[in-house]
Amino acid sequence: MSARVNSSSKKWWTLVKGALGKNKTASIPTLRTDQGEQIKDLADKAEVLNQYFAQTCTMPKSLCDKQLSAFPVRTTKQLTKCVVSENDVFKILSRLNINKAGAPGLSNRVLRELAPVIVSPFAQLINGSFASDVFPACWKLGFTNAPYKTGDAHLEKNYRLITLPLALSKCVRQSGFKKQDETITQLHEIIHYINKGMDENVFVQGVFLDISKAFDTVWHRGLLHKLESYGIKGSLLQWFKSYLSDRRIVTVVSGTTSTERKINSGMLQGSVLGPLLFLLYINDIDDNLENLCKLFADDTCIFGSGRDLKLSVDALNRDLQRLSEWSDTWSLSFNVKKCKSILFMKNRRLASPTLGMNNINIPLSDVDEHVHLGLLFSTDMTWTKHVDRLVAKVNSLIGA
Repeated sequence: MSARVNSSSKKWWTLVKGALGKNKTASIPTLRTDQGEQIKDLADKAEVLNQYFAQTCTMPKSLCDKQLSAFPVRTTKQLTKCVVSENDVFKILSRLNINKAGAPGLSNRVLRELAPVIVSPFAQLINGSFASDVFPACWKLGFTNAPYKTGDAHLEKNYRLITLPLALSKCVRQSGFKKQDETITQLHEIIHYINKGMDENVFVQGVFLDISKAFDTVWHRGLLHKLESYGIKGSLLQWFKSYLSDRRIVTVVSGTTSTERKINSGMLQGSVLGPLLFLLYINDIDDNLENLCKLFADDTCIFGSGRDLKLSVDALNRDLQRLSEWSDTWSLSFNVKKCKSILFMKNRRLASPTLGMNNINIPLSDVDEHVHLGLLFSTDMTWTKHVDRLVAKVNSLIGA
């Protein structure tokens, strides 16, 4: 066991989840519609969930066709085409995770075992796709098993659209987040910023923002507009246009598959290219902000500090207004009810100042703690509540 634990953090957590009975996939219970209808049949569950996901990822034509806003050129360099070598493709095929779930069709195991045989024709297929500016239509179909998020399991809104792309198409889209850029890095920077301010006896105010269904509502025309500003042009830009167009999704519930539905917005969360494109789409969110802004995927937070609390709050409110305007421009929206704010201080507690977005006051006056990237921040920056929360969670899992 020791060797297994030391070899990989992923294996360690798999071991822990197994001991706690957390590795089992729960079946979807009877669903309840807004009209009170009970959905028990597997096929009906799949249809209801897929309809909900498709509605979430479908943008009205008026928004799809709205005028593009000016976006500054981010680089003078250009990337107009992409060519992959057989060696590149072989590396991807040979590293496929055979234990990872995938969509119906050729499995990761089959592709990995056949890598020496299929690498040449597969490389030709990929390069043919890039050369023709066309992403194959059969690879635009996304499958999801609708993993449960949180809340009432009988409501469709509490299931997540995580797609399982076809294994072959996933190989074409292989890329990843920046190495070593993990949650711990951002948490360390945030903690340092807050503690530094508290040590200097200045007020530190943090605002934790929630973008509503961020991955599912990315405006494709807006994304292509930004990609061009980032230097993606010519043939490669046309390939991305093909990649984003005419997408469909199906939902699978206990082996029962729904009918296909078209979508016209959003990024596939189960893909690897999807999160990278999402980051490029929101990368300019902190342009022109006065205060510190930290991003990790779709988790966004801003921090202001100063000896004069009113001046600090005024600056934060100006930034919140800028963020509201940014979200309107790029067809994203903040869930104001889920946005949280904390006034950090050591020895005394002041009434939380009023912060607003789109002239709606964020209801944060009594918020003394908030969980960000798994860590519970409290107003006095002590970790007692975080430890107590973890202990309570573990005790509930082991039945203590």
